[in-house]
Amino acid sequence: MSETIQMQDFLTRQAKVCRDNCEIEKDLYKELGVKRGLRDVNGVGVLAGLTNISCIQSSEMIDGEKVPCEGKLFYRGYNIYELVEGFMKRGDFGFEEITYLLLFGKLPDDKQLKEFREVLAQSMTLPKNFTRDVILKAPSKDIMNTLTKSILTLASYDENASDISMENVLKQCLMLISVLPMMAVYGYHGYNHYVNDDSLYIHRPDPNCSMAENILRMLRPDKSYTELEAKVLDIALVLHMEHGGGNNSTFTTHVVTSSGSDTYSVIAAALSSLKGPKHGGANIKVVEMMKDLRKKFGSAMIMITHDLGVVAEMCDDVAVMYAGHIVEYGTLEEVFNHTKHPYTEGLFVSLPNIHKRVEKLHPIQGLMPDPSDLPPGCAFAPRCPYATEACTKAVPELTSVEGSATHFVACSAYKDPEFRLGENKDGR
Repeated sequence: MSETIQMQDFLTRQAKVCRDNCEIEKDLYKELGVKRGLRDVNGVGVLAGLTNISCIQSSEMIDGEKVPCEGKLFYRGYNIYELVEGFMKRGDFGFEEITYLLLFGKLPDDKQLKEFREVLAQSMTLPKNFTRDVILKAPSKDIMNTLTKSILTLASYDENASDISMENVLKQCLMLISVLPMMAVYGYHGYNHYVNDDSLYIHRPDPNCSMAENILRMLRPDKSYTELEAKVLDIALVLHMEHGGGNNSTFTTHVVTSSGSDTYSVIAAALSSLKGPKHGGANIKVVEMMKDLRKKFGSAMIMITHDLGVVAEMCDDVAVMYAGHIVEYGTLEEVFNHTKHPYTEGLFVSLPNIHKRVEKLHPIQGLMPDPSDLPPGCAFAPRCPYATEACTKAVPELTSVEGSATHFVACSAYKDPEFRLGENKDGR
């Protein structure tokens, strides 16, 4: 018997021993009043630390009964809507301003914000050869593992890594805030190069750009991005900044800091918590579970989603629906690479693309029709840039694309020999 087989046999046997001897009876948690995690037995969130940094309101009391409400997020007492509206009205980026608010408990004035941005810009530097020797070496398909490795390694370059005085911890945190985007983007490029055989390009951040702008310029081969892309990413960064003491990864920071551990260890622990399949890694785990079900049972699966990335990852055949009707159907390759319906095209051109620069995104104009009162003819016609008079006369039927046995489109304009979508001017 080979060593590998012996080891596997040992692990199988001893894993059973662990399960038999190490399980805690679930009734004991209730009997002794011990919390099982960040949720009690009724699924209600457990208070996992006190904070005056942020607050989430997901329910309200009505007639003595707790009922769900529209979610509200507060940073240092400010409603997130007010904060976002404030910097958007000024035409400014908000990440740096809100970071200041969360760290110091108050909004900065113009002078304070300018100084804070300069401090962050000065910290956008990794140690010499760090990118080559740490980030690009042994790249991982899991970006969280890449970040965790990089952060722990940074401690080796810090002579005062274990100094937990307020001043030093603040210095370390500001540095980590500044370099985390670099480590994430470089880790992404490293994996794409060494594992996916893609081109490798490493761009340095621009100290005159916002955090959102720098992320985009480091991602793109030509450093290009649109203002809309940067503004959308900036808002996303703000909305994901802090979610209170009951959040799993935030709670982890409370636990680890309580031991007096250093900043690098604390953040690495929080990242490890964040990547778990019951927290930040939940979406990936669901996709993996569906793939496993398909493989294990050899069964077909119908997926309904608005996420085209998940469609690309999971599906063999794709049906695009609008107002309750299929408007395009085909294989994944046909629908994604040889789009024939204007609505399908609208879905793709409204999405940002890491590798492809466009002057601006093109959202589909207008609103969805009332399902109970659809317009005559094609339901998409009022929003379609290619619509003709014929489109309003009758509901188009699914028609084979150039005699294809797998690719079909429901479009009156498509019957015109001169009809070509903007993305398909080559006639494919």
